[in-house]
Parts: sequence; structure tokens; C-alpha cells
Amino acid sequence: MSEETDPKPLISAGFNPRFPNTNQTRNCWANYLEFQRCITTVPEEDREDVCSKFERGHKHLCPPGWVEKWDSQVENVMFPGQEAYLLDQRRGNKKKDNKDKH
Repeated sequence: MSEETDPKPLISAGFNPRFPNTNQTRNCWANYLEFQRCITTVPEEDREDVCSKFERGHKHLCPPGWVEKWDSQVENVMFPGQEAYLLDQRRGNKKKDNKDKH
């Protein structure tokens, strides 16, 4: 018998009680939104630790074509899930509050 090596264990997205059913589309979308929010608001030196669970979540749950499309939309500031303050930060405006809101 040949000796088998133990493969590196795969780590998938963890269980999220908000999405208990088999269709994980909303879970995919939520993880992508949380990842975008995280990389925009968390300081660069802390991103790997803080944002990794959201990155892992959307990479394991979302079809690659969706992620490519969304990434392109984020780059062009056309992503439908971006909140106003995230759009401002991506455009270079560091102002988080919107004084037009009541």
C-alpha cells in the first residue's frame, strides 16, 4: 500500500442562520455586500483579519461570473449594492455623513 498524504482541509463559508434553506443566493449577495463594506471601512492593516470571512463567504457561495460582473461594477462605481457613503469614499470623498438626509 502506498502512503497517502493528508490534503489541506477546505474551509467553506460557515452556516448563517439568516439563510437556513438550500438556495444560497441571498447569502452570496449578503457576503459580497459585507465584504465590499468591510474593505471600504476597515483600515488596510486590519482588513485580512476582519474581512476574510466575508471574502471566503462570497467566493465559496457566488458563481464566479456574478463576482466578476459585480467587481467590474464596483470599479466603475455602478454597483447597485453600494451605499452613498461607500460611493463617496470610492470617488475620493472621505465624508461619511450626508447632510441632505433628514
